Amino acid sequence: LFGAATESPLLERVAKAIVNKGVRLGVLDRSTGAIAVYDDLIARFGTATEPPLRAVIAQALFDKGITLGALGRSMDAIAVYDDLIARFGAATAPPLREWVAQALFNKAVRLGAIDRSAEAIAVYNDLIARFGTATGLPLREVIAQALFNKGTTLGAFNRSTEAIAVYDDLIARFSAVTELPLREQVAKALFNKGIMLGALGRGTEEIAVYNDLIARFGTATEPPLREQVTKALVNKEVRLGAQRQRAVEKQLDSV
Repeated sequence: LFGAATESPLLERVAKAIVNKGVRLGVLDRSTGAIAVYDDLIARFGTATEPPLRAVIAQALFDKGITLGALGRSMDAIAVYDDLIARFGAATAPPLREWVAQALFNKAVRLGAIDRSAEAIAVYNDLIARFGTATGLPLREVIAQALFNKGTTLGAFNRSTEAIAVYDDLIARFSAVTELPLREQVAKALFNKGIMLGALGRGTEEIAVYNDLIARFGTATEPPLREQVTKALVNKEVRLGAQRQRAVEKQLDSV
């Protein structure tokens, strides 16, 4: 009805209809059809300058990247994220900044999935450098997730000291927040920091971190936080048990 319209409000409606069609096709597991719809949208409106249309194009590119990733086509997904970042990386409008941040995050995840962890860490660093001082909750959530993933990636390569520094950065940035998604990342960072300290043989510090986690979130009622507290209590008891066992063995050796 309105695909050939020239009025901006109608074009915006057409663009949103196309992107929503792509989303629905994806829900129906018709991924190839969804990608074709996103490509149609990008071909029609990819050079638009109106902010609403630019935001829809960013969403279409992001959703196309997700769809390609779900199909195991990581390199194609990364190329689409790179396209999004190139088009909108200098944008100042909050919606576009959020899409760029999400694209960087997903690109890093895709790189990690294909064993290109060093490049993934570089992308996380790029994301943090671009948006690390953002104040809006959506961007702060992405930054917290990026820091956590960076720490996890470093830990997986036995770079425990660097991982701990990243977790400390995350904790320092978001320790006073009240939003659950950010509090959850702080709790997860504390738990992982404890594990890293244990792996380094720093058991006393490990227990101190678990105590910190329990003190911060021990009365929380939200399931994600209660889960981290439970895990910290279990690991703390395991570590204390190991210390008690070593103390008994030491006493026996001295007899």
